Amino acid sequence: MKLADIEKQVEDLVEPIVAGEGVALVSVEVKKRDREAVLSIYLDKPGGGIDLDTIAALSEEIGRHLDVSDILDTSYKLELASPGVERVLRKPREYRWFRGRQVEMKLRQPRGGAKSFTGTLGEADDEGFHLLTGETDMAVRYDEVRQVKLVFEWGGR
Repeated sequence: MKLADIEKQVEDLVEPIVAGEGVALVSVEVKKRDREAVLSIYLDKPGGGIDLDTIAALSEEIGRHLDVSDILDTSYKLELASPGVERVLRKPREYRWFRGRQVEMKLRQPRGGAKSFTGTLGEADDEGFHLLTGETDMAVRYDEVRQVKLVFEWGGR
């Protein structure tokens, strides 16, 4: 099974568990290391960060659900964490979650003579997103992007 398929199945399993605790699933990443899979699940709380007690309780509950599911057919290491203040965005669901946040974007090819832009993350769907830079609303496809990274804002979200 492809890693993207595993990630989608884990998202489907985890989302209702965390939603019941008032927590949002930001993203799931699966990486293979030697003979073990590393399953990283990033969680956040609307309006503020997630605390360690909540992460510990959810880790135990998610681990139990994963153990009885047939999603992972190998041994795995489960990691739950908050997304981080200067996280690199990788998936459409992350772009949607961080809407309204300041980001730095680097494009593969120049646009208007520039490859780097800073602005506010706007609407996002499965094909691309909008970057609001001053008075400009820039529509960007994901395949145009080299990297989009959150910018830490003192006193922000």
